[in-house]
Amino acid sequence: MQTLSKLDKESVRFYTDKILKSTVFSNSPRQQRFLEYLVTHSLDGDAERLKGYTIGIEVFDKGDDFDPSIDAIVRVDATRIRNKLREYYEDLGSTDEVHINFRKGSYQLDFSFRIVANRAQPSDQSRIGNFLPDVITDKPSLVV
Repeated sequence: MQTLSKLDKESVRFYTDKILKSTVFSNSPRQQRFLEYLVTHSLDGDAERLKGYTIGIEVFDKGDDFDPSIDAIVRVDATRIRNKLREYYEDLGSTDEVHINFRKGSYQLDFSFRIVANRAQPSDQSRIGNFLPDVITDKPSLVV
């Protein structure tokens, strides 16, 4: 689990808002709500809330009888969000200073940040650097 500073959390929230307002997500209120939920609980270190059942009830307004092993809505929308994030970062978000990493197998998000000099404001356009690490992929890999 990542431990983020207050400034890092503010940056994540700033860029999350940018993503949610982008054309990639603007016409998908349910996926906006889902991503916002995941970001909030990931930042709060509240991983126990990030389970298919809880998400189904709290995000998708399912009843107490919701069974994520029968109703795949959470998994289906998680895949859609992963694809939309990939699309967003390939175009509109290619220069964003924060990347949201939503890997398969978990609803817990990770965040990667650019290495920047004099990081003061999330909107400061004078920052420079590269993402380390930038591993947004759903393909298996081997590091030697």
